[in-house]
Amino acid sequence: FNRLMKRFLFTIILTAICGTVFSQNIGVGKWRNHFSYAKIYKTVVAHNRVYAQAKLGLFYYDIEDGSINKLSKIEGLSDVGISTIAYDSKSRCLTIAYANSNIDLMINDVIYNISDIKRKEISGDKAIYNISFLDRKAYLSCGFGIVVVDIDRKEIADVYYLGENGTYMKINDVAFTTTDIFAGTDSGILRISRQNPFPNIASNWTFELEEHISNLDVCNNNLLVTVQHNTNNSSIYTRTNNTYELWKLGGNIKSVDVSDQYIAISEYDKVTI
Repeated sequence: FNRLMKRFLFTIILTAICGTVFSQNIGVGKWRNHFSYAKIYKTVVAHNRVYAQAKLGLFYYDIEDGSINKLSKIEGLSDVGISTIAYDSKSRCLTIAYANSNIDLMINDVIYNISDIKRKEISGDKAIYNISFLDRKAYLSCGFGIVVVDIDRKEIADVYYLGENGTYMKINDVAFTTTDIFAGTDSGILRISRQNPFPNIASNWTFELEEHISNLDVCNNNLLVTVQHNTNNSSIYTRTNNTYELWKLGGNIKSVDVSDQYIAISEYDKVTI
């Protein structure tokens, strides 16, 4: 199997067994997790593991020994209520974002907490919607802008406020080509060259494609843009040679998964490869 097919297979396995594995009896005096692992929101392939974000918890399937292991505050996580997860293969870091904007970095099974956003006084939305990676840094798409986390230093390296005159702006997703950084917003796409030394200055970004952008992905160095027309209707555009073209019209698109060989589009009632 290639990586994408493995991911689908593991998702099916995890979905089928998670409801029974975590209901087993435990001994007297042992702690028990009462979180719900029955509904899986997201899976990520991380070296020899497949992590699954469930309704109120996190667990992983070990590809080598076939074991299933749950992760919660009992096992060392810093918080509860996970909003999203993502894995960076270069740093081998699993980044965990919580609904209250707390962040955990898990590297070699050691958890490092970054609570700056959680503790920061921000009026309005400070949720973390997506996580992307570039050069061993995590780019967090937040309700007020982009937060850049230096994974090696385990600290926040920068914050980009991309609204007018450097004000707050909700960022839904971030993606990278070999030349540019793209940020998807409720009103369109913002783009800046990766060579620009001042991405934290809002006026350095260029506005493109005036649409409600829900997700950004990259395939063969071409940007894939998921446009949310309404609750049940989405489209996908491609950006090639600085031009946006409609690639897929209609459908209730939940996610787009890009591998070396395939593009998998997950909709409400089907998956198209």
